Amino acid sequence: MPMTKKQLEKMSRIYHMMSDPSRLKIVLCLSKNETNVTALCKKLHMSQPTVSRHLSLLKLTGIAEARRNGKEILFHSARKPQNIERDYCKRHGTYINYTTLYPIPAGRRGFVR
Repeated sequence: MPMTKKQLEKMSRIYHMMSDPSRLKIVLCLSKNETNVTALCKKLHMSQPTVSRHLSLLKLTGIAEARRNGKEILFHSARKPQNIERDYCKRHGTYINYTTLYPIPAGRRGFVR
């Protein structure tokens, strides 16, 4: 059974989020430890509005999460960068066959983990 249009759109948004080099740097930093916007700005040499904008987009797609600790907001990766696609596919009980965009049963050989 092919993936639904909604599933394809969601997967497309995730890939779009991860295709930007700045967002990818942020996700890699967040996957190592929890941090705030100011620390990310210093580490990545980016402006505060830029980092905040990228973080808000990453939160919308479920790649990053935030929690309040007193007055500061700490961000962390919702999952490891290499697991984003795998986690999505596991939730929907499918793996992606990129040549046909049809799901491949989990027990079948030849899929990428």
